[in-house]
Amino acid sequence: MKLISSLIKIKALIIKELIVLLKDPKSRFSLIMPPLIQLLLFSSVATLDVFNIKIAILDQDRGSYSREIITDMAASREYFTKIISTQNYDEVQNLIDKQKVIGAIVFAPDFSRKIAAGKTAEIQILLDGRRLNSANIVSGYLQEIIQRSITRKTEFKIHEINQEAIRSEVNNRNWFNSNLNYKWFIIPSLMSLILSTSILGVASLSIARERELGTFDQLIVSPLSPLEIILGKIGANLLIGMTQGVLIFFLISRIITFQGNVIFMLLGIFLYLVSIVGIGLFISSISSNQQQATLGSFFFLMPIILTSGFSSPFLNMPEWLQVLSDYINPIHHFVTITQMIFNKGASFDLLKYNFSMLLLISCVTLFFSVWFIKRRAL
Repeated sequence: MKLISSLIKIKALIIKELIVLLKDPKSRFSLIMPPLIQLLLFSSVATLDVFNIKIAILDQDRGSYSREIITDMAASREYFTKIISTQNYDEVQNLIDKQKVIGAIVFAPDFSRKIAAGKTAEIQILLDGRRLNSANIVSGYLQEIIQRSITRKTEFKIHEINQEAIRSEVNNRNWFNSNLNYKWFIIPSLMSLILSTSILGVASLSIARERELGTFDQLIVSPLSPLEIILGKIGANLLIGMTQGVLIFFLISRIITFQGNVIFMLLGIFLYLVSIVGIGLFISSISSNQQQATLGSFFFLMPIILTSGFSSPFLNMPEWLQVLSDYINPIHHFVTITQMIFNKGASFDLLKYNFSMLLLISCVTLFFSVWFIKRRAL
């Protein structure tokens, strides 16, 4: 009977929280439109691939091999949209200085002659270091095109050039993302970013709003215990979060091929939301007003996004930071879950550690939320 009574009170509090959140037009707008807008924008621009490249060419060789390379570059119209011919280094420097091109390729006068003679020929690639990331990626594009062009043109003449030039053949095969499409890596991870920004904000304002409006005292003197108050607020935020999560998952699965198990994905969304809501309520329980809660959620959100492995390799971080993030960062575990389920179709055995860590973070934040409410209110 006591359990049933407690469930009834929690249900009433959940309904009350939903009415407060959904009755306000601004709250409805903030819960619906920003996640959809973020998904639309991020899915369009969130990629490290570089397109619409403008490159300068200084061909002092004008031989068959340099022309072959330039032709292959021009054929890659998806990447190299404009190739500008120059006559000297001054023109190259002027184009790079004014950022009209990202870089330039310089062929030495004896480039084709050296290759035909079986000697080492050099190509100078000049890149704009002000655009460091793009310059590194473009450098990789250019090296691949140059190597492929020279290999194709010399494969029938290899006996005339150097029998030792090619010792082995390497066949690359990329698992789980065969085309190395960066969007396959980044777009599934957007779910964690979108849910964290919206649900953490709502949860962190929950108790702080009650305290600022003076209605928190009414909750304390009501027949609800601190645990029931926390569970009621968690329930309301979870309902909203699961609605958002399922919608975002459906939209992402229309963009990226979903390889995994839907049940595992929904379980991951649920555990992640519980942990995020728990953190938000913990922040709210120690805040005196909504301004403090907003600053607290922002202060917490930025570090955990940066250390989650969302946009950069997790293993690139210092080892001590990896260990710390592993125990306190729910985004890191959810990013791992989404990437492994979407791209790999991972089994539960490969995901149980991340699921268990999300559950642990949820229990710890729930405990501290209840403890702080008791400490500050009673």
